[in-house]
Amino acid sequence: MTEIALHEAVACLVPYTLTGIDRDALTGVFAFAAQESLAPGAVLQAHCPFRITHGGDLVLGSEDMRWPRARGADPAAALADFTTLYDERARELCGRLGDSPLDVVRSTLGDSGRLTVEMADAWVLEILPVTSERAESWRVFFRGGDHVSYRGTP
Repeated sequence: MTEIALHEAVACLVPYTLTGIDRDALTGVFAFAAQESLAPGAVLQAHCPFRITHGGDLVLGSEDMRWPRARGADPAAALADFTTLYDERARELCGRLGDSPLDVVRSTLGDSGRLTVEMADAWVLEILPVTSERAESWRVFFRGGDHVSYRGTP
């Protein structure tokens, strides 16, 4: 896709609601549903650093995957067993989303692939590509098979 198409695709997240947070190895996975029906709508995968903030406070970050929930536990085992700080906090957030899903109010593509998804009640998901390699930093899959990805700048 062209850069314009990337901007348009990112803007398409606005009619969605964040309904789930998970991970696949060290990839952050964020599920979005159509606001009217909460039917599956889009999945955003972040292969680069990301964070979720609420009112300016850091609530969840990609580096949380490297920290075991239990002090002194083996980080590799915690990652394999889904017992990292990330897993614990993602489950807490998913519990909150079950009671009150977060509507996306603005989604923007910034310089160098920075993706910002602003949601209701001052929640923000920020994705920040940090490599100059033309490797995929993040991707969005839309219901029906369409997808876009950010692979760096030429």
